[in-house]
Amino acid sequence: MAQFNRTGITNLIRHENGTYYLQAKVAGQKVRRSLKTKSKDLARHILPKKLQELRAEHASATPILKDVPVSILDHLEKWKAEQRARTDIRENTKASYMVTSKWVLSRFPNDGTPGELNQELWTEVVEKYSASTANKILTILKALTSSMAAAGALQVDPYASLKQLDPPSAEVDPLSIHQIQEVIESIRSQGKRQSEEAADFVAVLAFSGIRVGQARALTPHDVRGDALRIRAGVTGAKKAKFRQLPMNRLLKPVIMRRVELGADPLFSIRDPRRALDSATDRLGFPHQRLHDLRHFFATYCIEQGVDIPTVSRWLGHKDGGVLAMRTYGHLRDEHSQAMARLI
Repeated sequence: MAQFNRTGITNLIRHENGTYYLQAKVAGQKVRRSLKTKSKDLARHILPKKLQELRAEHASATPILKDVPVSILDHLEKWKAEQRARTDIRENTKASYMVTSKWVLSRFPNDGTPGELNQELWTEVVEKYSASTANKILTILKALTSSMAAAGALQVDPYASLKQLDPPSAEVDPLSIHQIQEVIESIRSQGKRQSEEAADFVAVLAFSGIRVGQARALTPHDVRGDALRIRAGVTGAKKAKFRQLPMNRLLKPVIMRRVELGADPLFSIRDPRRALDSATDRLGFPHQRLHDLRHFFATYCIEQGVDIPTVSRWLGHKDGGVLAMRTYGHLRDEHSQAMARLI
């Protein structure tokens, strides 16, 4: 029996003799067509046209729903059900998929048609989100378009050849402590209904290094003397484990103010993203993601002389400081050189 191998490209397989084949489901049946080439680049180039020809030939059996609305959300629910049923991936991976799938719901609140899953949408994602977030979204987009192509709702999968984005350089260059304080005061001075809360939210993220979901999960019961009880993980789930974070001189006044205000949980808004964007624009500072506030915290601690393993523990890392060393090690070296100049 002939042996075929996957190529990593949807609908493209390779025969054991090196020849590339088109493989697709048409009218519920698996169909293979030789592309008569052993060149992967050439096979990838002619694949869309050959796939279109194949589907056109079987139009009577499997209509091409080019102009007929097909539910994006129906395909999303199908994919989510498939992921929940998988036994080859971890539960936290499934949870991450479910969280990212909410982006599709927010992007297509009134559902959508296959034609809306196009290159322009991917360009929008790349421009708006970090590489890691964009890659998570791409995983779902590729699953949706692959499913639609297999169902005959798409003639060609627009995302089949897209690859994951390369992560940015590990080195970071966040705002200074004075700039962060200016941002916080700028938000607080706006006098809007949620300005005070948004300013405190930014301050807690910047002065603790915790994640947005963890900050949103904080309640007065998490204040334990001079320490803050932090739920482990990204989302601060109720059943997650806890760790203790000592409150520094910048963090404690903000936390105590939220407690004295009677806030339970400490923050009612989802996140201070808009407030942060507006403040950096007003002040002429570089754009800051909420995650950059976590980078600020780590950078500031190291610049103040805190050792990297300790910073790593405060950030909730469990690798003994490997990731922190890779990301912030250059700051330690710069600090060491600066100290040497004082001798």
